[in-house]
Amino acid sequence: MITTTTTPTPVFSLARGRRVCGLLTLLALAAPLAACDAGDDLDDLDDAEALAFDVGAPPRIAAAPAEIPTEALSEEELALMAPTPAPAANHSNVVYECDIDVLNATTNCNPVLVDANEHDPGEWTATAHMQIKSTKYRRMDVFAEICDPSEYALSLADSPSANGWGGDSGQTDHDAEMHFYGAGAHFFSTTDYAHGVFANHSSLGGAFVGDGDGCQVVHTVTYQELGSEVGVLSIDGGGSPLTIRDDRGFQLDTAACGGGAADPARGISCDHEDAGLAHDNTWHVGLNRTVGSGSRDGSGVERACVVLSTDPGVAPESCLDPEPVSAEPEGTWKFCIAAGTPAEMEADCEAGGHGWAGLFGDNTYTTQDYLNMWGNNCPQGTSLVPNSQYYVANSCNPLPNVGAGCGGPGSFNYEYKVGVLCQ
Repeated sequence: MITTTTTPTPVFSLARGRRVCGLLTLLALAAPLAACDAGDDLDDLDDAEALAFDVGAPPRIAAAPAEIPTEALSEEELALMAPTPAPAANHSNVVYECDIDVLNATTNCNPVLVDANEHDPGEWTATAHMQIKSTKYRRMDVFAEICDPSEYALSLADSPSANGWGGDSGQTDHDAEMHFYGAGAHFFSTTDYAHGVFANHSSLGGAFVGDGDGCQVVHTVTYQELGSEVGVLSIDGGGSPLTIRDDRGFQLDTAACGGGAADPARGISCDHEDAGLAHDNTWHVGLNRTVGSGSRDGSGVERACVVLSTDPGVAPESCLDPEPVSAEPEGTWKFCIAAGTPAEMEADCEAGGHGWAGLFGDNTYTTQDYLNMWGNNCPQGTSLVPNSQYYVANSCNPLPNVGAGCGGPGSFNYEYKVGVLCQ
């Protein structure tokens, strides 16, 4: 999606060959109710450019990767992660967003803008085309719902062959990347060819902190302002947020290096390896894998969405629909259970409760029928999800003094509940 903003009672068959007697208080209702592998040493740099520089480049300096200094986030940096009010009326922001449902293996992304593809089951990559004709996107937000991440659950890259831990297969000089490894996040810049230093590295050990059920929406922001050489990357995964500003970070609008392999702007504003600019103005996302290598994979991402926008200063709302929440009715309904042992009657009640819920799920009864029966118990701001009714576990309780003998000697009413999902 692209937007431009200026600013009769059923009779149940029972497992033990009997049937629910069926004269429910429900009848009181109205009529309707009738290239690398995961075994590599992570410290080994297997990419060609990590092993040798091009002829004419300065000699490599044997030095540890430089750490990018990171400080406590300023108010400005925190604002990157928060939704921004609509821009002034004279400023236009073009926004495109799409979804990737990892669990159900579906996407609504337009491949012209975000080319999303499933590789192995549960593993996706997506290429964001940041400049399409006259539309020049400068910012990419990724919202990913992650539960109990393992290894390479989420990755971002400026090169299609970046496969974690810095560098790529020699496709581009602009090969900055960020990836999760477990609950930690790691960022690697491009190689500093002018000084022979391989990739600045910054890491955040507690990037992911799940909630009570081990899940968290991770929000990443990547952008480069028009005319700037500095790429900005922000990560908020429920733990300590991190913002990195680096002229060797994610790039747009690169040019071929006029000075060849030794051009001091190489990896910043120009590209020697990708002199034809085949991979310019594309950013890449990996879900449950690194972008460039399916053998470096992981798990945890259940769904994600991507937002592209032309104004890097405008933070979008999360494009992930909130997860449905369960709502149980306050009251109960009753139906008559034929005589049997307590266990048999309990089983009959549960079978009947599931059966009633199924009548809403298969459209025998409508959403309005449910509301007439149970009322609207959805939290404020949410609405009932159609066909989502379910029997509330353990809600069957005997009521021997209410309608005793309703279906013959020994029978009596049971109460039960049918809940619903709200979103």
